[in-house]
Order: sequence, then C-alpha cells, then structure tokens
Amino acid sequence: MLAEPRRKQKWSIDPRNTTWTKDESRYGVKMLEKMGWKKGKGLGADEAGSTDIVKVSVKNGTRGVGFTHVHEVLLRRYG
Repeated sequence: MLAEPRRKQKWSIDPRNTTWTKDESRYGVKMLEKMGWKKGKGLGADEAGSTDIVKVSVKNGTRGVGFTHVHEVLLRRYG
C-alpha cells in the first residue's frame, strides 16, 4: 500500500486550548504585575486597552493576513 493506515484523531480535554489563559504563574503575568498591572485592567496609561483574549481564526488560502472580501472586489474591479 502506498498510503499509511488511518489513525483516529484524539481530542484533548481542552480542545480550544484555553487552560493556559487561566494560569496565574506564567512569566508574562508576573512581569506585568511587577509593573503595576492588575487582573481585569487594560494596558496603557489610561488602562483603556483590551481585556479580552485575542481570538484565533483559521485562514485558508494564499492571500495576506489582512486581506478581506472588500479587497477582493476592488482587485476584480480595478485590477
């Protein structure tokens, strides 16, 4: 046979990989706390930065990271 036998994919206990976000002993958290940051506050002088986790999305295709459908329409129209 040319192809390898199929293997079942094993799902982890945490398929969205969010366990690390709740870990208080990470290096970055400790460093920010030394500089005066507190959990739930945003970054910056006014503490107005985002407090949410950065969302990850799957990108299929060969276009650039910031490429959107609007850019595609403009490319078709104006070349």
